[in-house]
Amino acid sequence: MSTTRTLTLKFSGEDGKSKTVNVTDYKESLTDIEIRTAMDAVIDAGVLTRSGIRFAQASGATKTVTTKEEISFS
Repeated sequence: MSTTRTLTLKFSGEDGKSKTVNVTDYKESLTDIEIRTAMDAVIDAGVLTRSGIRFAQASGATKTVTTKEEISFS
């Protein structure tokens, strides 16, 4: 059995369209405030773009935990 954690960061681009970034196996102890602070820092630094469009605003985030269990056919 394996477990995967994914943090989905949702942004609005300068073009008004939504943009997402997925971070797998994020640190479980991250708080909502730490996530928002990191997203704001990314926006302020201007380091993320998609098709030349800068990420302009944080619009949300989601933590997802998926557990995968293999089924054996013996």
